[in-house]
Amino acid sequence: MSGESFAVADDVAWLPGMAWDSDTIYATRLPDGPPVVLPATAGLIFVAAARGGTLEDIIDRVSEGSSVEREVVQDDVASFVAELVSLGLLARR
Repeated sequence: MSGESFAVADDVAWLPGMAWDSDTIYATRLPDGPPVVLPATAGLIFVAAARGGTLEDIIDRVSEGSSVEREVVQDDVASFVAELVSLGLLARR
């Protein structure tokens, strides 16, 4: 996998769900949105990517955060990171 890095795009605002038991992330591109709701695993992947780093770093964080083996999550994480980039929520650095 590539050594390229990812980070939250400069024009994106995001916050966790407000309920005490929420694992949902809300993100939007400013100023025009649209808002995106990232529940459960989608939110975990976004938060893992928000810390910055390579795809390998993000996969490791998701694996650790979900307690699922890296080999099991890596393809889905890579695919979803690409989708987040296409939505403009993540940027390649």
